[in-house]
Amino acid sequence: MTGNMDFIQSFWIDTEVESPEKSTGGWLDPTFHYLSWILSCSLIHEKYGSVSLFCNSAGKSILVDSLRLPYKKIDLSIDSMDFPSSKIWVFKKLYIYSIQNAPFLHIDGDVFLFENLPDTILNNPISIQNFEKDFLSYREIDRWIRSTISLPCEFDGNQSCMAINVGIVGGTEVRRFSEFYRHLVKFYSSNCVDLDQLCSKSGDLNRYIEQLLLYNFLTNSGVNIKPVIANNIYNSAYIGFARLERYPHLKYAHLMSRFKLDRSLCHHLASIVYKRYPNKFFDLKELLGDDFDAALDEIKYKIPI
Repeated sequence: MTGNMDFIQSFWIDTEVESPEKSTGGWLDPTFHYLSWILSCSLIHEKYGSVSLFCNSAGKSILVDSLRLPYKKIDLSIDSMDFPSSKIWVFKKLYIYSIQNAPFLHIDGDVFLFENLPDTILNNPISIQNFEKDFLSYREIDRWIRSTISLPCEFDGNQSCMAINVGIVGGTEVRRFSEFYRHLVKFYSSNCVDLDQLCSKSGDLNRYIEQLLLYNFLTNSGVNIKPVIANNIYNSAYIGFARLERYPHLKYAHLMSRFKLDRSLCHHLASIVYKRYPNKFFDLKELLGDDFDAALDEIKYKIPI
């Protein structure tokens, strides 16, 4: 049962850095970036019948105008927002969480739901992908922050560097996200120079904010957090989370960071999208033209005849 749960995704492109057709999103090539969006959005729509997109105009030009992905609602409010920091991109994503006024699940564009989520996830106060514990990147940032600035009590605690992976995040207690965003903006305004400097040195600050500080805040709030993946993850390599070669015998996949550069995984991604959503596959081919063909040639994927 999905009840009143809203399924949402977020996507924006900084056109001062890259053109929409050239956006890689950390992937080997824009082709695989957008194949990922096709698969992620289409699976949510297929399973739950409705998914909304929070994006800027550049993001809309690709996912909606060109690829015609089946989003029910398009929200362009981040176009007109003046965010606290231009360096810390996660403010945009956390703002999108904060403006939800009904139970929701935000699902990243590199997360693939091959099966429905358990009802317990859809009806829990806070739901996440999984818990993380003692990642070195978090510990290094946490050490720097604690030696340089003071964490407010809402964000403090958790000496074991527990965190959450927000490939999936949301729940029925939507006010927690607006509260977190409000506290985060206040924290940033008091420490903007130091935090921007740290972000310039380590992009992991974005994950630290979204996954460790959010975990601390939710834990300090006493809210119940339920993971999709029950086991805690102790290794940032996330072994086993991107086994696309197991398709169609696969329930869930999340192609984080280094997985996006794996040629074999990109090959499997192209194959799955072609099999499940051939019309969207060819919409992307039409959009990217020769660059699409070149990307498939690089991973030695040949479109079946």
